[in-house]
Amino acid sequence: MSHNDANTRKKKKLFFEHISGFGLAMIIVMLVFFIVGASTMGVFNSSGKSYHAQKEETVVFFLDYDQNAQSGLAQIYLNVGTIFVQPGMEGSLKMEYSSGSTSNISWSSGSRMGTRKIANLYSNDSENVGADVPLDKRVFTGANYNWVSMYQFDNNTLSTTYRLIRLTASQEMLINEVVFLDKEGKVIPAYTDADQIEEQLHAKYSEEQYPIVKQLFRENSSTACNLIDRQNNVSSGNSWRTTFTDAEIYTLMQFENMFLGHSASQDSYYPIDSDFGSLGTIILSLGVFVFGKSTFGLRFMPLLCTTLLIGLLFLFARRLFKSEGFGFLTGLLFAIGGTAFTVGRTGLAIAPLALLMVGCYYLMYRFYARGIRTETPLRSSLNVLFSGLCFAGAFSIWANSWMIALGAVALFAFGVLRMFRRQRIAEEEISGAVREKNARETDPSARAANLEQAEAEQAKSAARFAYNLRVAIVFFAAAFLLGTLIVLVLSALPSYLSYVRHFDTPAEPKLGFFTLLGKMIAGTCSVTNFTVLTRENAANAFSWLVGYKGATLFTASDGEWYRALNVQNNILMTFSALVGFVISTIYVVVYFVVGGKDNPEYRKHFHKIGRSYLVITCGSFLTLLACAVIPQMSAVYSMLFYAFYLGYIPLTFFIMNAHDTSKPTVLFGKIALNRTMKVLTVAVALYAILCVASLPMYFAFGVPASLAHGLFGWTSLANNGFYR
Repeated sequence: MSHNDANTRKKKKLFFEHISGFGLAMIIVMLVFFIVGASTMGVFNSSGKSYHAQKEETVVFFLDYDQNAQSGLAQIYLNVGTIFVQPGMEGSLKMEYSSGSTSNISWSSGSRMGTRKIANLYSNDSENVGADVPLDKRVFTGANYNWVSMYQFDNNTLSTTYRLIRLTASQEMLINEVVFLDKEGKVIPAYTDADQIEEQLHAKYSEEQYPIVKQLFRENSSTACNLIDRQNNVSSGNSWRTTFTDAEIYTLMQFENMFLGHSASQDSYYPIDSDFGSLGTIILSLGVFVFGKSTFGLRFMPLLCTTLLIGLLFLFARRLFKSEGFGFLTGLLFAIGGTAFTVGRTGLAIAPLALLMVGCYYLMYRFYARGIRTETPLRSSLNVLFSGLCFAGAFSIWANSWMIALGAVALFAFGVLRMFRRQRIAEEEISGAVREKNARETDPSARAANLEQAEAEQAKSAARFAYNLRVAIVFFAAAFLLGTLIVLVLSALPSYLSYVRHFDTPAEPKLGFFTLLGKMIAGTCSVTNFTVLTRENAANAFSWLVGYKGATLFTASDGEWYRALNVQNNILMTFSALVGFVISTIYVVVYFVVGGKDNPEYRKHFHKIGRSYLVITCGSFLTLLACAVIPQMSAVYSMLFYAFYLGYIPLTFFIMNAHDTSKPTVLFGKIALNRTMKVLTVAVALYAILCVASLPMYFAFGVPASLAHGLFGWTSLANNGFYR
């Protein structure tokens, strides 16, 4: 074995030796969460690149029926992206066919093709929505970026003589894919470039017809080939795994809006994701770049951020309680609490926001607890710098993050006060040492020399303190102020033209960059990404404290079967945390009022309890307040709140365990459980049971409606029209 191999093995051994049993268990929980989430949250069926259709622009397809002995056209799937009209309004597509039997190439929609109306996100026309409405009159909803069969010919297929299909857009829109299927469900090869089918055209058309047909293809846009670049990726069926939710469609619209360049039309409306800043789109787009414009691709980064957040909560709680076990409990509760499985695996910017904001608190708490080391002031001040950069990222996603960050600012202020206190103690120690030394000294000159030396030491200590303080303040200002501005501007640059199209007049833009930036920031302070579920989901944020109302992100329920993705935190955890808040608040108040500081037993644990209570209360209350000031806010936005709020559960059991004098019961010869740990075991078991019962709504798979009500329908106290 070589020397390098031996060193590598030694390093690996040392690494694993530093991981505790609870740390290893947390890694396993994170891996299980990630694997389960990745295998159930979506599919890889990307719709490919988009074709940017202008108003009344046409595309002609040639269908090669002969391949695989296909006998005729039976069904047409379309995947339409952004329709550049107001949300709730309609766009339309028209498809026509030609027999190619005349030299003029006549077009007809007959009774089986024609115009299909597609609502942008949702429809204001409730009468013509639904599967019972005829196709030629139906308004298709939820069609953006999802696969929809808009033309169905059943047994009456178009015959093999029809080779040419023409598609016309009634207004500007992005069309991702058009797929033609025969009656056996096989894809009929389609072409938009005449050069690719030169031989087929010569074989199918006469010398008189051929130049006319070829001219049709020459008039196709050069990007028309994007309509047929993912012919085998159709995702049929109506499930959350294969279908983008209405809220996610806004993210995709913003993502594609960034790549429109300077393209703009006065007759078009350009919708964007205005509920979140552009950094959220950039983070989510990383998954789209790697895995394509698929449900898996859009949801990958939120899943990754949620998995990292579970680990971060473990590290944070471990530092707060100075206990691996309570750190593990905190991460586990969040992982099975509900929002991690739902919002944390959905293509929204909420998971990155939660990760950055908790990271801001965690890093600033490290500064508060450890301060700045004299020997490495710059290195130990990085906690402040990176905490501020985390806030900068969070603010660039959601402007109301400034309210939540007040807790981190308070931690910084307390950290600075602790620095002053330590400095005062250090100076007093120097003064005390010289007094004690001079008390034994009889020589006046020696006393003077001692005083002079002490003053020099104090001056040196004061200089080091002043330098450390300046470093902390400069890092704080650089990150929280300058860093926020830089991150905000840089993240907004890719979306600049989309903001011009949305907030300004593209033909004659009048608003400057920072004015547009201000409008983007203001937009994140309200709920403007309206969907069919927005109003039904809306609830006062303080109702989350009592589990009053959940939110529905996706539903495909019918009379007998319930299929929906609901955001509802584990109701037992929600009430347990509320009880924990009351208990811990009473404990903290009694500590100060009754004189707990004079009781060694209480003082022994309070520095952990008091710090934990401060962090958890600041984070949960300020998050709740930041959400409460926004009308129509729903439980969809509650992920960050529960990341803090569920901390009251381990805090309560930590308080109980610190004062538990009961005799432990030993299980399996190794595990000792006192009365507190027995209660905690029962509580976690009940949480897990309800988590398992709620899996149908966490993963949106179908169960009988009556069973759904018994399993989890009772966990929301109010009916949002889709849930309960």
